[in-house]
Formats: sequence, structure tokens, C-alpha cells
Amino acid sequence: MLFSAEYILRVWSYSEKYAGETGGAWRGRKEYIFSFYGFIDFFGTMPFYAQLLFPGLDLRVLRIFRLLRIFKLSRYNSALTDLLEAIKTERDSFTSALFLLLISCLLCSSLIYIAEGHVQPEVFPSIPATMKWYILTIISGWGNVDPITMFGTVLVVLTQVLAIALAAILTGVVATAYTTQVERREAIYELQIREALADGVVTEEEALHLEQLKQQFGMSDEQVEAIANQVREEQAQAKKEQRAA
Repeated sequence: MLFSAEYILRVWSYSEKYAGETGGAWRGRKEYIFSFYGFIDFFGTMPFYAQLLFPGLDLRVLRIFRLLRIFKLSRYNSALTDLLEAIKTERDSFTSALFLLLISCLLCSSLIYIAEGHVQPEVFPSIPATMKWYILTIISGWGNVDPITMFGTVLVVLTQVLAIALAAILTGVVATAYTTQVERREAIYELQIREALADGVVTEEEALHLEQLKQQFGMSDEQVEAIANQVREEQAQAKKEQRAA
């Protein structure tokens, strides 16, 4: 019932987004209803009413939609958005790493099937089944299968080494992109602070804009204060140098 009340209140309050503009109140409401978070809020609440309307039907499968509520947390934290933006920014590198993973999966799975398929047919009945073993090896470091042949043992060792390398490449691409994304946002915020402090006075409009950027970028008060202090110190040092000159 709380989720239902929240959904209704959000639909109603979005009328203020375009108040007095073209489209009126329902423009904002329709924007929320058909937005990503609007669908999450709706489908996260729908199973409750579906079970009330159709009590004789087995609708337990609809409960999986309630898991969508976890995405509501991203409304209050930009971590998920930052990660997706980082992957999008480095999509070429990320795609290349995934391509290497696919090629290695096909190659290693085929070789392991050739080496071990005839001695362990229950474990490696086909190449697709061997690909499952390969994915488990990458994820856990061991596919829960011990090779029997010498050639299979060598291939498994090489596969595990390759899996570590590929996992490191994927992790490095995502980590670097995420760090770059955070640094880029801090640079944008720092530039806006420099422009606001250029005349020595922060107007109400500039303060509102900085606060909106802070909320959008998910920056903490400590980060904002550190950037502001750094900009003030640099400006003060520049003024001292000008006076000395």
C-alpha cells in the first residue's frame, strides 16, 4: 500500500514539472508514467493487485516483478548510472574485451572437448556443454572438473591462466572508465565553481545551478567543499602574484 501511495503521489506531483507550459499538467504525468522509473514503480506494485483481482489463479511468477524495486535505489544514488555511463563511454574497449572472451571461449571449449570428450563424455558431451565449463572456470577459477589426459591438463592450465588475464582486462576497462567518469564530473563541477567565483560573488542562480549539479553527479558535501577550497586558494594565490608583479 505504501508503494501504491508513492506511485500515485509521484504521478500527481509530476504535473508541476511543466506547469504553465505547453502540455500542462498531464505532460509531466505522462512523462513519469512511461519513464524507466515509472515502469519500475508500476510493475513493482502490480502483483499485489493482480492477486486480489484473480485469487483463483497461480500468479506467483508475478512476484519476480517486485525485484524491480531494487532499481528504485538508483534514484537516490548515481553509482549505477555512473557505471552504465562508464561502460557506454568505453564501449569500444569493452566490446573488444568481450570479443576476445568469445573467441577464447570457442577455441578453448573446442580443444577441451577434443582432448577430454572421449574420456569424460558425461562431463563434456558437446562443445556447448564445454563452453559452460569454460564460463564457470572464468568466473570461479575452476570449472569443478579434473582433466584426465595430459593434453587436457595442459589445456586446463592454459585456460585458467587465460581466464585470469581476460577477467583482469574486463575489470581494468570498467575500473578505468568508472574512474574517468568520476574525474570528468569533478572537472565539470570545478569549472562551474570557477565561473561562479570569477567575480567574487555567487548569485542565487549560480548557487542553485551548483546544487543541481551536485545532486546530479551524486557528490558529497566533503567533495564539493574540497573543490571549492582548492579553487579559492588558487584564485587567492593568483591575486597575490598579480599584486607582486
